Amino acid sequence: MADHQKDMRAGMNRHYLPFLPVLLLHLLLMACSAANPPAPADTQAHVQNYLLSHGADAAADLNSCKMCHKSDLSGGTHAVSCLTCHPDGEPITIHPLPYADPADHGPAARRDQRQCLTCHGTAPNVFDGGLLADPNGYNAPPANCSAAGCHPSAGAHPTRWQGTNDITPDYISSHRVVSRSTIDNSCALCHQVSAGGTQPRQDAPSCFSATFTNADGSLTTCHPSGPSSAHPLPYIDPLLHGLDAKADLRVCQPCHAIPSNAGAGGNPRFNVPIGDYAAGCESCHAAHTAHPTPLWTGPAAGSHKSAGQMATACALCHGTSLNGSAGGGVGPACTQCHSAGSPLVLTNCASCHNSPPDGQTPAGNQAPNRNGGHGVHDALAGVTDNCDVCHLNAGTNTPVHYNGGNPAAVTIASAYNAQSGGAIYNSATKSCANTRCHGGQATPNWNSGTLNVNTACLSCHTTSAGQYNSATSGRHRLHVVTRNYDCTACHSAALLAPNHFSNLATTTFEGAPWNTLNSSLGYNHATRRGCLVGGCHSETMDW
Repeated sequence: MADHQKDMRAGMNRHYLPFLPVLLLHLLLMACSAANPPAPADTQAHVQNYLLSHGADAAADLNSCKMCHKSDLSGGTHAVSCLTCHPDGEPITIHPLPYADPADHGPAARRDQRQCLTCHGTAPNVFDGGLLADPNGYNAPPANCSAAGCHPSAGAHPTRWQGTNDITPDYISSHRVVSRSTIDNSCALCHQVSAGGTQPRQDAPSCFSATFTNADGSLTTCHPSGPSSAHPLPYIDPLLHGLDAKADLRVCQPCHAIPSNAGAGGNPRFNVPIGDYAAGCESCHAAHTAHPTPLWTGPAAGSHKSAGQMATACALCHGTSLNGSAGGGVGPACTQCHSAGSPLVLTNCASCHNSPPDGQTPAGNQAPNRNGGHGVHDALAGVTDNCDVCHLNAGTNTPVHYNGGNPAAVTIASAYNAQSGGAIYNSATKSCANTRCHGGQATPNWNSGTLNVNTACLSCHTTSAGQYNSATSGRHRLHVVTRNYDCTACHSAALLAPNHFSNLATTTFEGAPWNTLNSSLGYNHATRRGCLVGGCHSETMDW
């Protein structure tokens, strides 16, 4: 019997050594009620073994405890400090019974498992029920969090705690919405949360593990770069998180999306709670999106035009091939805007425009592929394939490239300014003014107007000064205004072609104007005389 008692004392010493403060408190409480003489009625001490049953009373009226144990529960003259057993201080964690339903205890445990450890475990990280489950203590086996019917593999949380069993953003069987404080204080009880290497518990994976196999055999990926190294906090400012998200939205997915591992067409919701943002990214962005709307398709710097990894990141919600609902996506197909085809296949301008825009297939006769005067202008030397002549700084990835307006942004390069002022486009009349190539005069309507450059000379060349190409030299005014001769009476349309439009960005003609005169005039440019024409001049004239 003596040996048996000796063995029992040795075993109890090993088991209860971490709980020595608790046992001392137990003895003190018992002493208050058993050994001490009766106290006055208004200061009556607790009943024997009150340590094991004080929880319900404390939960019902904690202020009554403070009458003896002080307002901060640090103990009074004749009362022990509650902080001996509850080192984390007030509130002392008390809960109703039964408390086995995960919907009851799960949220509280996920916020701070240290509170559970106080009563349900053995320091520093064994959730075996502690004193509550000990037959020599409170003898309540259900207090063992690691029991076979509870958390036998992970000890204090579900086996798939890392998130592979996500159902909803706030699903309690997932660690993904815990706070930074919880990670540093609760998760760190068992897991290495700040570096690789040995964990506090050898059977608990480091948060830095590239892969980890659960007790149920499922293979999952953790945080190879660490859960806190992805970005600084706070990270709400769009100038911070926006750039990273736009570069590759999949980087945000493991922590901020449900499902966390969805692929193309998987339509993850980026609504995992983040601190005070109950709907996560969707607290700022519209439901089912992780980017601004509708600015995402417009001219803003935060638009999608410079997004990275479109084929994979955008495909999460816009269909397996960016084909919208046809590819299982909840977002629209890219061809809804890129009418000529996918921008991943038809690069540069070709996914929206033909080159030049001509109203033909595949883009069709709709904005931004209306023909108008594009074909005529694109055929001109110095203008061919140079959209900047009229759409300066409005190319792909510029803020005004697509702004939802009609027409597209028009800014004419200053090299084409007329002598009378800067070139402008009037969207109401759909015509240009003050362009050098039209002699500063208003142009025909871009969509419906026509201009025969071989015969309609006065549409661009005026007979008054003020423009670079004014027909005011020599006797132009006499012939054109007074005598009302057509320009083609002297100038040959066939001879205009080589140099007439060779460089519209200059202020001078690339070819000498007298080279366009009909040879029958006999004009000598050296003497500036000629034009001996029957029915007009009987002698050569000095121009």
